[in-house]
Amino acid sequence: MKNHLLLRDLSSGVAPALLGQIAMWDSIERSRNQSRHNYHIVARYEADNPLSLARQAIEWLVARHEALRTVYFEDANGKLWQRVLGELEVGIQVKNLREGAPEEEADSIGRGLVVAPFDHGREISLRAAVGLAGEHIGFIILGLSHMAADNEGMEILEEEIASFLSGRLRGQNAPVPQPRELAEAERSAAGTKRSDNALEYWVKTLTDAPSMVVNRSLADPQQPRFREVSMRSAIIRKALQELTEKTGTSEAAIMLAAVGRELGRLTDLDNICLMVMVHNRSASLKRVVGTLAIEGLFTLDLNAGDFTELASRAWKMSLQTYRSSQFDKIQLRRRLQAAKAEHADALNLRCWFNYINEARIRAADDGPTAADRLSTSFNWLDDSDDQGDGSLIFQIRDREEYTEISLCADTEILGSEHMIAVLRTMEEHLADAARVVGSARSRERG
Repeated sequence: MKNHLLLRDLSSGVAPALLGQIAMWDSIERSRNQSRHNYHIVARYEADNPLSLARQAIEWLVARHEALRTVYFEDANGKLWQRVLGELEVGIQVKNLREGAPEEEADSIGRGLVVAPFDHGREISLRAAVGLAGEHIGFIILGLSHMAADNEGMEILEEEIASFLSGRLRGQNAPVPQPRELAEAERSAAGTKRSDNALEYWVKTLTDAPSMVVNRSLADPQQPRFREVSMRSAIIRKALQELTEKTGTSEAAIMLAAVGRELGRLTDLDNICLMVMVHNRSASLKRVVGTLAIEGLFTLDLNAGDFTELASRAWKMSLQTYRSSQFDKIQLRRRLQAAKAEHADALNLRCWFNYINEARIRAADDGPTAADRLSTSFNWLDDSDDQGDGSLIFQIRDREEYTEISLCADTEILGSEHMIAVLRTMEEHLADAARVVGSARSRERG
């Protein structure tokens, strides 16, 4: 059954695209599997009239966040624009869920919403469904394109849906900055100067950087071509706590140092560079739903006395990464082509790092138990034929009891056995560095 929401008299207009939107547009357009940039959200709730409440919630979200009712177009010069719709119709699939396992069926509906790529020139970045399980239980199911929101934006949407459904908005009705307003700031004189400086930094750094090539003996081509493995380690979590206290840096900087050292080992280089996801959210932008995150260029000289010195160096270089994270990615690609920095399109631009601090989130059912809290576990995730711009992708999530590192690799660069070895080596090096720090502290106290 199909249901429709007709929204009128909302804020609307046309503006240049955000730089984060440009970067995501570029990634999607260059990806063979565009659906990999899609995500879904499922929220369970109880109400006297579940469908009516779901319609109210979806209408409230779409009206509140312009990114959920935006389409995009390129002008004759290839410049990307965003068009916010003030009047639109949102289709809602309504399905009666089977008894027994409504959560699983709702999740399956969510996956189905995002199988097909979004047509961002004609279609808003939101698809909606409602699952009904009995008289008073409902599930709001949203399919979303990353053009609508980065990871933090997705989390905001989940929080706001839950708050609306529970009747506890807690100030979330307050106006929030919209991507159109942020685009104006990016295109201001100060914003343009920052973007120009960032472009110059990227072009110079990548033109001068050595080409990162992994030792060919580590490859083990497979089908599908890309594999992903996840390691959960309480050892690394404990080591990070010890090292951050000693170095005065951050968990992200320490993990950057650890990943950088592994890249140096794999490529036999003393200087490495990689792409780091920068979450550009000041206090005033914490409730913004939009694609604000964008990559920054991180470089690291590995010639350091010990790991604590390397971590401190990574911390300092991460500040430069942040400063260089406001730029037009399509323009950058053109500048690099003009500079004939062909090697920069090898691993230098295809190795990614993303750190997410979830230390306040305690794993309920999927985390280490008391029996295995000191052990390390590995889990092979989904294989795929396409990872867009990524050839080596490190994603780190810090939880309360453990650190989870997932490594997705092109097996024509790094085989499965060596993927495990990379994660094991990182764990060993971090544990060793923490022991050295702990021993030094004990001598100081003695």
